[in-house]
Amino acid sequence: MKSTTQAQHTKLANDALYYIYRYIDTDINIDELCNHLGVSRFHLQRLFKAQMGVNIYEMIKSIRLQKAASLLITNQGSTITQVANMCGYSSQTSFIRVFKARFVMTTHPVAKRRA
Repeated sequence: MKSTTQAQHTKLANDALYYIYRYIDTDINIDELCNHLGVSRFHLQRLFKAQMGVNIYEMIKSIRLQKAASLLITNQGSTITQVANMCGYSSQTSFIRVFKARFVMTTHPVAKRRA
């Protein structure tokens, strides 16, 4: 791949990432993102995966969960529903399901030592 093409692909992926971070507290619409960047959905998804190593949906989920984990630590007065809303989740239930799948350990380290 030519270096100018590589540079354009890197810039496009970085612009998409910037958009995701900027609007992470909303319901990010991939079609709106593509329209904003002036590329097709297929092209963005293919290019993003090639540049970032993960698909765009996984990246959005990962950024949302990182933000949620940080908010749960720093905003201890916030409810789970408030944190879910601040991270772009439409319901507390979907947030809890995804959060548990990413962060919950199958066994507690202290319980393991006691056994």
